[in-house]
Amino acid sequence: MPTELSSLTELQVLKGFVIGTWTTKSCTLEDLGKLKKLRKLNIYTGKLDPTNPEDKTDEEKEKGNEGEPDTAAASQENQAASEKPVLFAQLEKLDLQCFPHMKAPSWLTPSNLKNVKKLYIGGGKLSHLSQFHQGKNEETVAQQEKAKWTIKRLRLKYLSELEMDWKEMRELFPELIYLETMKCPKLAFFPCNESGMWINKKKI
Repeated sequence: MPTELSSLTELQVLKGFVIGTWTTKSCTLEDLGKLKKLRKLNIYTGKLDPTNPEDKTDEEKEKGNEGEPDTAAASQENQAASEKPVLFAQLEKLDLQCFPHMKAPSWLTPSNLKNVKKLYIGGGKLSHLSQFHQGKNEETVAQQEKAKWTIKRLRLKYLSELEMDWKEMRELFPELIYLETMKCPKLAFFPCNESGMWINKKKI
C-alpha cells in the first residue's frame, strides 16, 4: 500500500491492510503508527520480507536475480523494519491474518496495544501470544511479565502451531470475557463448548 496512506490522519477504520512486497513506496506498520485516531485495523501478512528466501514464492525463486537486488543488507533492513515497535495508542480492535512466522512480532504486546479490547488472529504459524522469553535482560523480562492484556474478546482460528494451556491464557488475559477458538489443536485444557466458545459469566 502507498505511503500516502499514513497522511490520512483522521482515519479511524482500516480494513485489508496487506503487508506484501517491500518497496520504498510501501506503507509500513511504522507508518500506520502515525494514524493517532485509528481504532480498528485489519492486517493480512502474506509475507514480511521478499528478500528472505524463506518468504519467497516458488515463482519469485525461479526469477532469481533478474534485475532485482537480493542482498543480505536489504534483507536485514527489511527484517528490522518489520520488527520495529509500533504504538497504536487509540486502537480498540486488531485483526491479524496469516502471520507467517512462529515468533510473534515485537509490536504485538500489551504495552503497545494498551486500549485494544478485541483481538482476532487467524491462520499462519504463530506459536505463542507471549513476549516474555524475548527480553534481552532480567529487568526487561520482569517488566514484560507484569504486562497483561486488557483484551475482552479474543478469537483464535486455524493456528496449528499456537501452544498454550488454560492457566497461561487466564494469566495473560485476565479481563477476558469472550473466547472463540477453531482448529487450534495445541491449546490445552480450554473449557470451551462444542462450538469452541467460552464466556466468562462473572464479568457479563
